[in-house]
Amino acid sequence: MKNFLKVAQVKFPKKNNIIINMMPFIMGDLNSIPEEYRQYENIINSCGVPQSEIGKVGYLTIHESKVTQANSQRRGGIHTEKHPERSWGGNGWGGLTGLFMASNMSDTCRVWDEHVQNPRAHGDCEHLRDSLGEGIKMKKGELFWMTDGTPHESLPLTKDAYRQFFRLVTSEVSVWYEKHSTKNRLGILPNCEILTEDKFKVA
Repeated sequence: MKNFLKVAQVKFPKKNNIIINMMPFIMGDLNSIPEEYRQYENIINSCGVPQSEIGKVGYLTIHESKVTQANSQRRGGIHTEKHPERSWGGNGWGGLTGLFMASNMSDTCRVWDEHVQNPRAHGDCEHLRDSLGEGIKMKKGELFWMTDGTPHESLPLTKDAYRQFFRLVTSEVSVWYEKHSTKNRLGILPNCEILTEDKFKVA
């Protein structure tokens, strides 16, 4: 069983300085996404979210920003999205529940075909680096599906660049961190426990 799959080759829309994180929306309903983010419709549709997820709350992340050389745009270090005893999209083998990710730049994200059942706090897997092997680097426009237990890391850029990052997380999410996430101005709410504290201060 694979822990990640390439599901499509996608083209990113024109950059627009969008930064949203874990914004709830109704999967299969474009009208539940604010109009200013709908240029990502083609990538969302390319995920191939299973029919069982249509109508449920999913979570959309778009991060468009300039990144300077030697820095990563997103969280560095090997980690999973799954936290101890908390799911973050699930691990639906073959059903493609979990999460989908893509970037407009090659070699800015590395992923391993492994499943970490019990990561450390906040999904940290850095202690496993020596045993995981080399992994693979995602290429420009590759849309990957992975489980919430699949280790991955955002890589530092080799030169200054404008990076666009896309992620869709399916419905099996245990908690939504209000402090770190984007509310949907159309009123779509997370379908899970909402926590107001800083997630990195929660053990």
